[in-house]
Amino acid sequence: MMSPGFLFIALFVGLAGSLYGQSTQPKEAFPTYQQIKHPTGEIIDYDHATPQGNAVSRVVKFNLFDYPAGEVVYMINGKSTTDVQAVKKLMNNKDVQIESLSIKEPTKDSKQIIEINYVAK
Repeated sequence: MMSPGFLFIALFVGLAGSLYGQSTQPKEAFPTYQQIKHPTGEIIDYDHATPQGNAVSRVVKFNLFDYPAGEVVYMINGKSTTDVQAVKKLMNNKDVQIESLSIKEPTKDSKQIIEINYVAK
């Protein structure tokens, strides 16, 4: 049989080990925001200017061809047309880059003016 002294020592070592393990503070897995923030304030990333200037490119989808026939005038690079098929063909051409597009207020005779300026690549 085991001696009471050995049991006492084994019990003391086991208890001391479990108490020591519980008394240690767990370390944080990730740093806090205060620890990683920049000392002079927030860091802001800016887009750099392109060789063409500060170009903004965005995709906007809408249908320019929903207007009833005869109620719209397209101003294509300063030239007016009412031919919807020619404008559709121009807009679907992959070599055309639209520089500006604006839908003006209707004229006095209720015609919608759509201005399109483009360049060919």
